[in-house]
Amino acid sequence: MNFEAAKLALLQALDQLKRDITLHPGPAAGAEHNVLQKYDISAVDGSFVGSVQCYAFVTSNMAKAEARRLEVSRFLEPEVPAPAEPILNMLVAQSYLRMIKFDYSFLTGGILAHLNAALRIDDLRIKTDHSSYERVFVPTRDVLEKLGLVLQMQKELSSAPVGFSLVKVKSYFYLFVWSVKALLDSLAVFLKTSYGLPEEGGKIDLGKGEIGKSGFMASLAKHNQPLAERLMKEFRAWINEAQRYRDNTIHKRGILIYALEGHPYRVPKDSRVDPLLAAWMEPAEMDRHYTTATAFSNDWTTQAMELTRLVVTEVGRTMA
Repeated sequence: MNFEAAKLALLQALDQLKRDITLHPGPAAGAEHNVLQKYDISAVDGSFVGSVQCYAFVTSNMAKAEARRLEVSRFLEPEVPAPAEPILNMLVAQSYLRMIKFDYSFLTGGILAHLNAALRIDDLRIKTDHSSYERVFVPTRDVLEKLGLVLQMQKELSSAPVGFSLVKVKSYFYLFVWSVKALLDSLAVFLKTSYGLPEEGGKIDLGKGEIGKSGFMASLAKHNQPLAERLMKEFRAWINEAQRYRDNTIHKRGILIYALEGHPYRVPKDSRVDPLLAAWMEPAEMDRHYTTATAFSNDWTTQAMELTRLVVTEVGRTMA
């Protein structure tokens, strides 16, 4: 975050802080319940951004002020240099990947080489009227933005401390599941446009079709059979499970999340765990069916990363 953006964020945070705290122009004579309090605003990397001094009542509002300060420090992300490659910079300009140190090596030599040859005019412009813009650039950008959402929600789940708000943890978990499913859909569209597959609408789905029969995977196999075979063997079961979790959280009974006092939040290992029955399970039975939200999100994020690297690398290889 540059200086101007940090300053704006600080001003916005302080404006909210002032609404949360009863302010006074100075210490009232003999008013022992008023104290001078200084609030420092820091970025998450520890660098100092600014501070404010105000007179505040020593009440529950002080807790609000401290919570507000912590929230501000969370969203002031450390500065991460923009990718040196202009095309790559355009691809991740609005992705969470742009805010973290991320390994883009799976894009180089294939997808980036193709886009540079087909689209690049200079460091600031590309040919948006070229066929590769809609066919490759836009789907690649969408994949990277969805992958960024997965990593962002995984970060929120894994960093939630013991005793954190159950409502927020559940919101992060649902958003994580939806982000993973959105990534899977984006990868399917990426494959369709890259290879010109005939499927349309809901048939563009990594979870549909069988090699040698019909459907999306059968169409993919005609253009890249090794990739289709790896997707079926290594990822089909997980893709189907992600679909079931997504259906449960949107169309069905939802997911029961719980935590024993002093322990991390836990989520079901299997999408088929009935939340109504889970509420009545004995602790030992819950342990068999549940895992921590951190372990769950870490495992799914690993699968999402491996799948994305495989698909993008394979498509790039066939374009080279």
